[in-house]
Amino acid sequence: MRVLLVEDSPLLAARLAEVIRQLPDVELIGVADTQADAESALVRLAPDVMLLDLCLRQGTGFGVLRSQRDLKHRPTTVVLTNYSLPDYRRTAEALGASWFLDKATDCERLPQILTDLLVVKHGAGARSVVARPVTTEPPVVAPATAPEAPAVTQTESTATL
Repeated sequence: MRVLLVEDSPLLAARLAEVIRQLPDVELIGVADTQADAESALVRLAPDVMLLDLCLRQGTGFGVLRSQRDLKHRPTTVVLTNYSLPDYRRTAEALGASWFLDKATDCERLPQILTDLLVVKHGAGARSVVARPVTTEPPVVAPATAPEAPAVTQTESTATL
């Protein structure tokens, strides 16, 4: 299974890359830290899974989600964020994210999520999208530097995975 990592923190990107490399049959095929680099990598590399931060060095994860909607191949997207507000969760899911994880509390779940996605991929014999959003309610207070969640149109809010 091919994974694209989109994360602006070099320290966290290195840590996540190490976690990914330790999983059998999971390959880290690229790392991006800006929206433009992520959008380019999505087209060039066609990953099965994208791990996506919402706050990037330039641009946002919401912008990446919005841009991938028109791609022929859309990877299963796992959002990893420090800003796990309910509005962000709803927006990310409406834009096609399958998972929404809080970096502070949910990162340890990532290896199991990737393993589960790998089993589904191999079981189905092809690339598969699995929608299993996290049900734990996130904190309700946002830090002052949180990225602004874009407004979701009626079409986006009813979009299917």
